[in-house]
Amino acid sequence: MFVGFDAGVSNIWGYKNTYVGYFAGYSDYQKLSATNSTAIGAGTFTTRNNQVVIGDENVVETQLRANVYIGSTSSTSHTPLFVARRKALSIFKTYAYV
Repeated sequence: MFVGFDAGVSNIWGYKNTYVGYFAGYSDYQKLSATNSTAIGAGTFTTRNNQVVIGDENVVETQLRANVYIGSTSSTSHTPLFVARRKALSIFKTYAYV
């Protein structure tokens, strides 16, 4: 499903993909045969199969307002979440459990 001006134009041979946004999936870096991939936001693109991309390189914040499970659909399984934030030239690392 492609929604947005020129969304999905670069995906020539792929299938089961979703592109939502102005020029989503329209990039020289877009995998031409991507399968089961999703790009959400203006200028987003996917580079491999089974990938979800939210926002392009200009996005500075992404908010998820619900529980996030990594590698599991169970809330009883706690997987460490690594978050790296860049500020100036330093990299700060934060570990959290979700």
